[in-house]
Amino acid sequence: MNIAHLCIVLLGFLMMGLSFYVSFMRGKTGKISGTTEDPECPLYQAQRAHGNTTENAPMLAILMLILAQTPQPTWVTATIITATIFRFVLVAGLIFPATMAKPNALRFIGGLGSILSAIVLTVATLLQII
Repeated sequence: MNIAHLCIVLLGFLMMGLSFYVSFMRGKTGKISGTTEDPECPLYQAQRAHGNTTENAPMLAILMLILAQTPQPTWVTATIITATIFRFVLVAGLIFPATMAKPNALRFIGGLGSILSAIVLTVATLLQII
C-alpha cells in the first residue's frame, strides 16, 4: 500500500464530504445559495471549511502524487501523513466550535501544521526534481 496514495484518497473524501455537508446544511437552513458571513452560522462554517479545503488540498495532493512516484525517506512519508491529519484538524476547528469569531486551538494547529507541512513537501518535491 502506498501511504501517499492513501492520503490523497483521504483528502478527496474530506473535500467531497465537505461538499455534501454544505449541501446538507443548505437543506437544513433553507438557504439555497449564498450565506451571511455570520461566524456563528453553521452554513457559513461549512462553506469556509469546504472552501479552505478546496483551496489547499489539491496542491497537497499534487505534491504527494509527485513524491509517491519514487521511494521516499521516512521523513517525507511522515510529513505526508501529518499534512493529511492537519487538514482534518483544521476542518474540525472550523466546523465544531459554536463560532468562528474566536480563535481556537484546532484551527490554529491545523492551519499552521498544514502550511508548514506543505512547505516541507514543496521542498521535498524540489529536491526530487533537481
